[in-house]
Amino acid sequence: MEVHIVELFHGLAAQHPGLVAVIFAALMMVHTTAFVGPFVPGDITVLIAGVSIDHPAQLISVILAGIAGCVLGATAGFFLGAVFGSRIKEWAARHPRWHRAWERTEKYLHGGGGGPLIALAIVLPLMHCFAPFIAAAHGISYRRVIAWWAIGAAVWIGIFASFGAIAGGLVRSDPGAAAAVAGIVAVVVVGVVLGIHRLMQRKLAD
Repeated sequence: MEVHIVELFHGLAAQHPGLVAVIFAALMMVHTTAFVGPFVPGDITVLIAGVSIDHPAQLISVILAGIAGCVLGATAGFFLGAVFGSRIKEWAARHPRWHRAWERTEKYLHGGGGGPLIALAIVLPLMHCFAPFIAAAHGISYRRVIAWWAIGAAVWIGIFASFGAIAGGLVRSDPGAAAAVAGIVAVVVVGVVLGIHRLMQRKLAD
């Protein structure tokens, strides 16, 4: 999937910024929608969208489009959870992988009481698409979920797209630096995700 996304944004880099923003919003919507989200790699998608940027106005466009996509995906997941949550929980209980994801997200939401932890869930494996769904199934209000989700999306996309834009600028100015830039990007992504994951583990242990 990552290879196809790289090819997509490589082709879009020379296209109208509006088209890039629309494609990015669609990918972010899928990434944050329950059950289909795991098939779109979020961090890589945001970074690659950033790489296609060569002007500050494009960065703003990408960030706003990404937030909109995340909110739409979370909205779809939330209403699916409100309508089908109990039945899907019964289905998940019969499938170990989904059952573990459900239990983990339940514990996460109950342990933190929602709020800022909902914002951080957007960067965590599986929680990025299941948190709004399960929050709805547990009666957390839509307004609360979406408000914190939008904040989390803004911070996540803002940081990663900016980093991608810087990396893209370095590669365009010195193509020979591509390998080094890719290595730095990988270290940053892994470091951020592991740091947040450890923070969440401490929160859940409290």
